[in-house]
Amino acid sequence: MSQDPYHDAALYLAGEADQATADRLNQALQDDAGFRTAFISLARMHGHLGEIGQRAAKGVVDSARMLAVFEPGVLAPTTRRIRRQPVRSWGGWLAAAAALLAIGLGILTLSAISLRTRPMVPTIIDDQGYSVLGADGHERPASAGLRLRVGDQVQTSAMHDPVRVQLHGGRFTLTPGSLVEIGASEPLKRNIRLLSGSVEADLTASETPLYIIAGDAAVRVWDAATTVRLEPGVARIVVTRGAVAVSQPGTPERLISDGIILDAPMGSSQKGESL
Repeated sequence: MSQDPYHDAALYLAGEADQATADRLNQALQDDAGFRTAFISLARMHGHLGEIGQRAAKGVVDSARMLAVFEPGVLAPTTRRIRRQPVRSWGGWLAAAAALLAIGLGILTLSAISLRTRPMVPTIIDDQGYSVLGADGHERPASAGLRLRVGDQVQTSAMHDPVRVQLHGGRFTLTPGSLVEIGASEPLKRNIRLLSGSVEADLTASETPLYIIAGDAAVRVWDAATTVRLEPGVARIVVTRGAVAVSQPGTPERLISDGIILDAPMGSSQKGESL
């Protein structure tokens, strides 16, 4: 279960929040004035205030109370008298409208870039069958909703089912008996390092690519599904949807399409074969 209100806010604004997430978000908004201000700014930037109002009207979540608590008047009707303003020329109104439109388009563009380049923190989906060793050397409790940090190592049990890790726009799955390490996450690049076993990744085109590091091979996954498995002396890459790019030191990046198996030898040339 996530304890980060910003993570809950991202899920809510993306339309992926359940009732428990909405309840936590409501509580955080009441307790933290700084977070309330940040949430309102984020909601306005992404154009979700109208959606929040519709959800509140339908009674899906307690959004009306959530907004009214920290910004009175957002949804409540105003009783202030409207002062009549002098009639302006059509030219003045058109110029003002054009300026507002330009500002709005700029905000929407920045908003889209922000959403497209900010990957969600990898989060465990499953409840059992794995352990997490933190970068500080301490083992962390394994449970669904656990958010993984850079340097964390996830070890899956050979006696349990695969373990799934959710990403923004997709997921990767550790097969039984596998070990991965969470690498650095940057605006346009994130990676995991496969230390043993195999990992399956499935991502959409709308998301930042995921790099799977296996030995000295780097597999770039974007709008594709693939399995990367460590075998003696090689990293075997099997593409099941779309195409992935594979690169190694001193070797040009190579595009591998659906239906191709590529064995990437450690430190030598690559070779592939058709399924």
